[in-house]
Amino acid sequence: MSPTSARQAALGVLLEDVEPLVKRTEDLAATLTTLHAQLQADSSALGALIREALEGQPALLEAARRLSGSAGRIEAAAAALPPGGVASGPAGVNAGWWRPALTGAAVAAVAIASVALLVWWYGALSLHHARLGHALEQAWPALDAGTRAQVEQAMRQTSDRR
Repeated sequence: MSPTSARQAALGVLLEDVEPLVKRTEDLAATLTTLHAQLQADSSALGALIREALEGQPALLEAARRLSGSAGRIEAAAAALPPGGVASGPAGVNAGWWRPALTGAAVAAVAIASVALLVWWYGALSLHHARLGHALEQAWPALDAGTRAQVEQAMRQTSDRR
C-alpha cells in the first residue's frame, strides 16, 4: 500500500467517524432553536399572565366592595323594618324570625360568592404556573447560560417583591 492510499484510507475512516457527530450537532442545534422559541413563547405567556393578574386585582377588589355594599344595604333594610313587621302567624307564633334569617342568608351568599371567585381565580393561576414551571424544568438543561441567568434574575425579582 502506498503512502497516498494509506493516507486516503485513514482520511476515509476519520470522515466516517466525524460525519455522525456533525449530524448529531446539527440535530442538537435544531433542538436548541426549538426550545429557545418555546421558552420565548412561554416567557411571553408568563408576562401576559402576570399583567393580567395585576390588572385583575382591582376588579376583584371592586367586586368584593360591591358585594360588601350589597350585604350592608340588605342589613340596613332589615334593620329599618319595624320590630315584628310581619303579623303573628297562626296560634300566636311570632313571624319576626325572618329578619335575622334574611341577614344571615345575605351574608352567607356574599361570602360564598367571594370565596368561589377567589378559589376559581387562584386555581386557574396556579394551574398555569405549574404548567409553565414544568415546561421550564424540562427545557432547563438545553438553555444557554445567558437565558438561565435571565430566568434566575426574574425569579429573584419576583421573590423580592413578595
